[in-house]
Amino acid sequence: DAGASSGLGSPEESGASGAHPADSVGSAGDDGPCADARRVADERCAVADRARTGAAAAADALRSAQRTYDGHVAQAEAAAAASDPRTVRTAKELAQRRFRDARAAATTNDDVEAGARAWLAEINRINHETREAVVAAEHGRAAAAALVQDLERLAVEADAARISAEQAEEACIAARNAVAACDEAARRDEAAAARNAGSGGPDGGDGPDAGEAGPEEDAPGRIAS
Repeated sequence: DAGASSGLGSPEESGASGAHPADSVGSAGDDGPCADARRVADERCAVADRARTGAAAAADALRSAQRTYDGHVAQAEAAAAASDPRTVRTAKELAQRRFRDARAAATTNDDVEAGARAWLAEINRINHETREAVVAAEHGRAAAAALVQDLERLAVEADAARISAEQAEEACIAARNAVAACDEAARRDEAAAARNAGSGGPDGGDGPDAGEAGPEEDAPGRIAS
C-alpha cells in the first residue's frame, strides 16, 4: 500500500508525467471527501486516452486502405484510357501519316521499304501496348473491387471508434467537473467550520451569563415590597 500511495506524487509530478489533464484535478490525494470522485475521473480519463489512441489507429488504417484503393482505381482508369479504341485509332492514324510523309520524301526503294518497316513496327508497338493496357485495366479494377468490403468495414470501425472516443472524452470532462465541484464544496465546508470555531459558536458564548443575571436584579424589588 505504501508503494501505491507514493506513486501518486504531487500535482507538479503528475503534470510532468504527460498524463491526462484530469490528473491535475485529481492530484489532491486519495483520502479526502472527494476521493471517490477523483478515482472515477482518473479511470474515465484513462479510458478516454485509450479510446483516442484506438480512434487514431482506426482512422490511419482507413486512410491507408483508401489510398491503396484510389491507387488501383487510378491505374485502372489510366490503362482504360490508353486502351480506348479512339485513342488506339488516333495513334495508328498518326503512324500511317508519318509513313506517307516518309514515302513521299523517299528517293529510293530502300527509303520506301525503311518507311514501311517503321510503320509496321509502330503498329505492332501500339497493338502490344493496347493489350497490356487492357490487362492492366482489368487487374486494377479487380484489385479495387477486392478492397471495397475492407474499406466498408474499416469505415464502420473508424466511425465507431471516433464516436466511442468522443463519448469517453465527454465522460472524462464530466468527471473532472465533478471533482472540481466536490473540491469547491469541501473548501466551502472547511471555511465555514473554521469561522464557527473562531467565533465560539453561533451566540458568541455570552448567552448563559446574561441570562443568569436576571433573577438577582429582581431581588431588591421583592425586598422593598
